[in-house]
Amino acid sequence: MDSVGLSPALGTFVAGVMLASSEFRHELESDIEPFKALLLAVFFIAVGAGIDFGLIAAEPVTIGVMVLALVTLKFTVLYVLARIFGLSKDQQLLFAAALAQGGEFAFVLGGFAAGRGIIGEELAAQMMAAVVLSMVLAPPLLLLVQRVLLPRIGTRAVDDAGRPSDVENDKSRVLLVGFGRFGHPIARLLRSAGCMPTVLELDSDHVDFLRRIGLKCYYGDATRIPLLKAAGAADAQILVIALNSEDQCMRIIESCRKHFPHLTIFARACSRHHAYQLHEIGVKFFIEQLGSSLDCAIATLKELGHKTDHAKDAARRFKEHELAVIEQMAPYRDDEESYVGMVRQNLQDLDSLLHNAPLPVRGQIPAEPRES
Repeated sequence: MDSVGLSPALGTFVAGVMLASSEFRHELESDIEPFKALLLAVFFIAVGAGIDFGLIAAEPVTIGVMVLALVTLKFTVLYVLARIFGLSKDQQLLFAAALAQGGEFAFVLGGFAAGRGIIGEELAAQMMAAVVLSMVLAPPLLLLVQRVLLPRIGTRAVDDAGRPSDVENDKSRVLLVGFGRFGHPIARLLRSAGCMPTVLELDSDHVDFLRRIGLKCYYGDATRIPLLKAAGAADAQILVIALNSEDQCMRIIESCRKHFPHLTIFARACSRHHAYQLHEIGVKFFIEQLGSSLDCAIATLKELGHKTDHAKDAARRFKEHELAVIEQMAPYRDDEESYVGMVRQNLQDLDSLLHNAPLPVRGQIPAEPRES
């Protein structure tokens, strides 16, 4: 860029754009990260030091008109582009308002133009002041759009609480609450096995999408006893709670224990603490992502040369140990000193468990178990 008479800063910008989409981007990010904040601070200090506040005070009308023209022009162009690319009305307004101010590169271009005599020093100072003031106006402009324009001309959000439940009693033996990443495979497997559960989901958009692809799902809040009755909880045999909210899960269990004591409850444990809670009240729990994590560990062991059967056996023993540990540690989870000590001991126990039944590598004779 310097050899063709353009700004070296422009060349740096173009090079950054090119490298950001290359295979070296992650390495570059890690190399540049320590210097980024420092250089940004120096850049903005230099820009701020170059603002002529006396000029702003002397020509407020001229600077104000330039700021208004800049923001209005950018807002209009961005709004038109948002409409062309099919964004929703709310997104169009927010997109245009968020980017309507001048950008940092305007300082570089303005300094370059003034240095080459393309524009005068006074005009360059006015432009720099206008860009800075437009950036200052960005937060108020966003607040204006969000609090004034969107409530009047934006898309009104549908209140899920006002949507009537359309649940039906399908006489299914299984009620499934939640149809996200945890509940989805459960419903599909049960459906394929000829036992389609009655599915309850609180996200109305999710319900509508699932119905469009041919899966039966009802909108409703499973914490409400009348809705559970309408869904057939009195006739069902099993309740599977696949929600990602620990509080809602515990509320549903409490209600069902009181009103539908015959139900066998299986619950998704969203965290170890949640697993402790479920264990204490006697609910069969399934730790989120544990199965997938163990599948990945099995694949890793196989790639390292261990036999498939032995890798699966190690994963099975690990899972059994993990569930036993939760049962042992649940009473101590609020006693930090005892809890930390038990965690250390259980780690040693797990190491001993696997070391005493070593995983043979293909073509090697298993080592003798060591004494614990």
